[in-house]
Amino acid sequence: MNSTGGLFNSPPTSTDDIYPQGVYSYLAFPTGMKAGDTVKIKLPIPGTMATIQLVVMQSVTTPTINFSSMAPTDFYDTWSLKGFFTNSSISIALNYMVDRNSGMSLNGLMSISTLEYGLTGLNGYSQFNSTASSSGIINPSTSSDITDIYTWESTISGDTFTYNESGYYSMDLTQLNSTLGWIRLDSLPGSYLNFTIGTPIGYDISIDMGVSQVARVPDNFWNYIEDMGYSWNPSYYNDSTHIGELNYLGTDFLNITDFTRFLSLGGEILLGNSMFMAPPWIKEGSTFILFTSIPMLWPNNSVPMFSPFGDPIPLALPFRVTGAVQLSINGSNYDCWQADLVLPTGLSAYNITQFNLRAYFSRDGGLLMKETADLELTVPMDIDGDSEEEYIPSKYHKTWTIADMEGEGIVPPYEMLWFNNVYILSLGAYVEGTLDPSLFNGGSITFEFDDDVTAAMLMFMQLDPSEPISAYPVVKFMYIEYATSGMEFNATVNFYYTPTELSARGLKESGLTIYAYNGTGWEPLNTTVDYNGRVVSANTTYFMLFALVAEPLTIWDLLGPSVMALLLYYLNQLASPPMGGLMLPILGGIAVALVAVIAVAIVILARRH
Repeated sequence: MNSTGGLFNSPPTSTDDIYPQGVYSYLAFPTGMKAGDTVKIKLPIPGTMATIQLVVMQSVTTPTINFSSMAPTDFYDTWSLKGFFTNSSISIALNYMVDRNSGMSLNGLMSISTLEYGLTGLNGYSQFNSTASSSGIINPSTSSDITDIYTWESTISGDTFTYNESGYYSMDLTQLNSTLGWIRLDSLPGSYLNFTIGTPIGYDISIDMGVSQVARVPDNFWNYIEDMGYSWNPSYYNDSTHIGELNYLGTDFLNITDFTRFLSLGGEILLGNSMFMAPPWIKEGSTFILFTSIPMLWPNNSVPMFSPFGDPIPLALPFRVTGAVQLSINGSNYDCWQADLVLPTGLSAYNITQFNLRAYFSRDGGLLMKETADLELTVPMDIDGDSEEEYIPSKYHKTWTIADMEGEGIVPPYEMLWFNNVYILSLGAYVEGTLDPSLFNGGSITFEFDDDVTAAMLMFMQLDPSEPISAYPVVKFMYIEYATSGMEFNATVNFYYTPTELSARGLKESGLTIYAYNGTGWEPLNTTVDYNGRVVSANTTYFMLFALVAEPLTIWDLLGPSVMALLLYYLNQLASPPMGGLMLPILGGIAVALVAVIAVAIVILARRH
């Protein structure tokens, strides 16, 4: 391997394969990286070798996955790198895990959308297995381990999650009859998606998906069908209100491993996620395939359908987490990861002018809180029954928002820990071990007890009001539970963070401190910050509940010192103008503009607190 990441055992065969200075192989990365760095790699994609820029997100510990045993084999200290590439026909979102010491790529996940064969989504996973193939090249972190992991959907059964639908779809039926023009069908109350979790059987969990569509058929289209001599089926349509209703219930299966989910479709195991849950490792920059659908009430007069093609239009496409956000639902702010669809740029060639899907997942456990679909395109369909397709301009704008969890409505934000992933480690007395699920939940703890112990960890975003910490601007919480009270121990607590986790709450990186709850109140711990790896650490001899606390952003932070200095200068000039008459209104205009910028900054701060 050379200094730019080229592999000596894979010599270049063409100019496309040459690694110029500063561009690396996707198998080997530079040493000495730190969080926030950018790295360029060469990656083979259909038809070419693409140069793709990745961002070093943070330091985490990652397991390698043995797909034959569905269990972790080794744990490594790694850098998490994220990036994406897009052109007119293909878009690729990337996750790489790279050994911190050697720069060796441990695994990579590529989520791809392509227009080569219609709009298609693909996942590709690569893994370097040093134990089986190249023993001794890199060494695992022997002190890091997880005895077990419980993803939230594997701990509950028979529970239903319901998402109310709002929005509309419309289409231009001028080609069918010039008097019709655009018709629009709005989603009415009773339109929803719901998901019911079955009883786990081994690694498999059944997911029942329910779809209900309720919409009113526009009068002009209703009358047009009747004028043609057809009637509307009273089993689906109300003759007086013109409201139609259609329901569906189907079953899929999820295969749950220790660290990921696989969707079982027709006997095939696919690395992907049902639309109402994100993968356990979700965080800023993550990419993954999401299986979702876009239902509608297609107003066929005899039997309505969920689309012009019958069933709800299925989609299996890559999403990329663009950052942490706070989502308001029923007046409460829920901490979420925002994930957006990754698509090629050449959609316009397929008469698609807008194709946006966005999902918001709870940061506590990955439960879908809201999804939006905005599509505007020309759809080929036979609308007049002559066996020839017409091209119909169509618009689809719908939103699904969580409305009921387990039959109890939507829970308050501080109770989202009900739907959490729990990580467990068992240790013998006086044995130091590290419970390190940082790849998944952004925290780890190293400890040594004076007796045998089983400890469990979970991370969450908001605290029960009965244990207030409102005086401090909190980034997130960590809860540790162990089997027996009264034991003595020493421990190091670590919080991992990404930039948008701070910006979503109006906080800044400087001044990060870990607080511990001592049973009666909160106290700061002696904290160190690894800014290169984005890790905050503190030692403690007792624990149950910890909080990562940061300092709030100020106007100075938002505007920067140069803008503030400029404002002070111009205000001083207004007080004592050196040029008098002509310059006074000019300086006054500049000052007004700066004050307007400050007003915007104040609004931003107000929204974040």
